[in-house]
Amino acid sequence: MMDPITALGAASSIVQLVDFVQGLIHSTYKIFKSPSGRTKANVDLDSITTSLTTLNDDLMQSVKRATAGSSKQLSSKDVELLKICQNCRAVAAKLLAALEKLKAQKLDSFWHSFGRALLTVWKEKELASMKGELDTYRQQISLHISVSIRYNAPFLSSNGLANISLSGNRLVAYRMVNPATDN
Repeated sequence: MMDPITALGAASSIVQLVDFVQGLIHSTYKIFKSPSGRTKANVDLDSITTSLTTLNDDLMQSVKRATAGSSKQLSSKDVELLKICQNCRAVAAKLLAALEKLKAQKLDSFWHSFGRALLTVWKEKELASMKGELDTYRQQISLHISVSIRYNAPFLSSNGLANISLSGNRLVAYRMVNPATDN
């Protein structure tokens, strides 16, 4: 006969195992039935990461275009922003590659879906880490843009934008050059 503490430990282990297997079977079923061969969470994460990568690339091109064709050098803030964007891009590419490896290639194979579900469980912490790192880069990029807008507000004001304010993550600017023609 087992002592009560050992019995409680064994029961706890059995409950954890049953919970793990139940979650694994549920994920396997979701992957097997999914037209993309991935869980909804992975599809959503892929979509968000791809969108962030596109916006990041657009921002990098915008910063580079600002000095193209002129003798003007990038400011230290712009150089720092480009470095953050490049690091963000590298993490996003790593995350997208990891998500692609979790995609079931044989959509009609339950066992292949089971293997992808198991791999998804094993890679869960790695994916969460990359997602967190990507979110940190996104926040840093947003902060740099906000500071840049505040820093350049006097220049924008002297070029016809008289009232500039930040509302959440949106820039609100009111054009004051010819108010009668703006409708």
